[in-house]
Amino acid sequence: MLGRLLLLLSQAETANLTLVGTPYGLVNGGSGNFSSTVWNVTSNRTVTTTQERYYWLRLPYAAPPTKDRRWRKPARAANWSGVRGALAYGPPCKQMGPAWPSLKKVKQSSEDCLTLNIFVPKAPSRQVRATAWW
Repeated sequence: MLGRLLLLLSQAETANLTLVGTPYGLVNGGSGNFSSTVWNVTSNRTVTTTQERYYWLRLPYAAPPTKDRRWRKPARAANWSGVRGALAYGPPCKQMGPAWPSLKKVKQSSEDCLTLNIFVPKAPSRQVRATAWW
């Protein structure tokens, strides 16, 4: 299901749209310039590029692991009706402890954090590469 969702969103590049259908319902994303820094193993250095991209933020890939779903296998995300706005990042997952001093700056976290942020280059490229990280 997740692969199908990613495929549908990647096809927006050729359609030049940010409103796309997914197995869960319609989502409306946006477009803008984003910078990416990656480690280039060939040149043995970091490379930063800025590229115009389509984006869809905070798309659920599983139901929130709250109450009776806590500590269990993830359940399928619920379908939605209408158009889901996908223009804002979701809150980070809840974490605690002195090992995470940077979390003191986070004002709001949530257990409802099983979401994806998807970015697709606006300009076609010969070097199409799918990348996922978490």
